[in-house]
Amino acid sequence: MELPKEESKWMTVTRDELVLRRRAYWLSLQRDHEEILDQKTVTVRIPERNFLDVNARRDLRERSRVGAI
Repeated sequence: MELPKEESKWMTVTRDELVLRRRAYWLSLQRDHEEILDQKTVTVRIPERNFLDVNARRDLRERSRVGAI
């Protein structure tokens, strides 16, 4: 996640919504980098194309539902 410098601006939570500010990316360590799962520390590089938005969330949910991830 990329977050604003000021911690108080990271997110807003209400009964009706959760708002995260800036950007988030996703990476499947199990599928994409299985060889690192047993390491204590690791640095991973997440492609910018893995930007987490509404469409990506829907796609990930569907892929999970059918067992593709």
